[in-house]
Amino acid sequence: MRKNKSGWIFFPFLLLATCWLTACSNKDDEGSDSGTTLKVECSHTCFIVNMGNYSESNGSIATMRQGESISQNRFSQANGYKLRSIIESAAFGDGYVLLMCGNEDKVAILDANTYKEACTAITGIGLPRYAAIIGHYAYVTCVNPTWTDTIGHIVKIDLDSKKVVNSIKVKGNPEEIRVIDGQLYATSGYRLYQIDPTTDSIVRAICLSDPSATARYLRADASGHIWVSYTHYDAQGYGTNCGIAAYTPGGQSFGQTLPLTKMSGDGIIDLSPDGNTLYYLYASEVVGGRSPEPETGIYRVDLTSLSADSSALCTGHGFYGFNVDPSTGNIYTANVNGFVTNSMISIFDSKGKLLQNDLMAGVGTCRFYFR
Repeated sequence: MRKNKSGWIFFPFLLLATCWLTACSNKDDEGSDSGTTLKVECSHTCFIVNMGNYSESNGSIATMRQGESISQNRFSQANGYKLRSIIESAAFGDGYVLLMCGNEDKVAILDANTYKEACTAITGIGLPRYAAIIGHYAYVTCVNPTWTDTIGHIVKIDLDSKKVVNSIKVKGNPEEIRVIDGQLYATSGYRLYQIDPTTDSIVRAICLSDPSATARYLRADASGHIWVSYTHYDAQGYGTNCGIAAYTPGGQSFGQTLPLTKMSGDGIIDLSPDGNTLYYLYASEVVGGRSPEPETGIYRVDLTSLSADSSALCTGHGFYGFNVDPSTGNIYTANVNGFVTNSMISIFDSKGKLLQNDLMAGVGTCRFYFR
């Protein structure tokens, strides 16, 4: 959800940014320790991205482990000052964690264990969205980089020199990027791009059947299919005509497609640990900038039969993003409370049973990574 600096407005970003600018408080807060312990299984570290809001640039990161309080403000604790940005996402690899700082047009590179900055943030990367790390290189999807005059690039960063070393032009506005079987796959516009990281060349661009659709997130299932979520936006910035489409690596087109009328406009998806169940998010209205937040729910698709549940697996208010723990299958999400106060994390098991909903995180909790 963003504004393209070349003039093309993504409506949901504009709507949320307007809400945040008019509704946010004057708090200069990255989140505070709640003192609440995690009562569910989480033997590894859960790394939490709190997006923050645009007007205050108060994104933050937090971590939690079994039986411990959530450790807030890990960036400021490690570095002695606040990040002063929103955080779109994070990426892990090669001993680093990268933070995509959307409104600052920069990528922060931190030590993955201490969260101290490994270098001065790399700037001039216009609206970074997501990143994938392979070997000593990070590939970052970004829109309208400020150091070039074209839109739609995947920027390559050398993690040894901490410098931008290449840029791969794509059509549309790139979104998620992932490493699958040694290849890079990225969504942009209505296409799924396959990129060979040994040459940085585009191997193929696979198009959705509807050129007005926008490809969003991608996941590889147990059978090797790559599932891509796709959405449209109506005049109010709400998702319509959404769904998922399957691509078999090496093919020239998408195969099975499943429309999902209850998918949210961002098209957020994730998979169960066995790779046979896909989860997606739905909101009854656009989330952000209001109180109370609208009803939201997480739905499930059985990929073996390509059938979607008619009712939500779990529900709550203000879910803006979610992720599935690949070890336990538990589902982590949060009520973002209008992006004006600390979010409250909810954890559900794979059957939709609420395990905990009183864990306080930072402002705009949106992503969970499990290490």
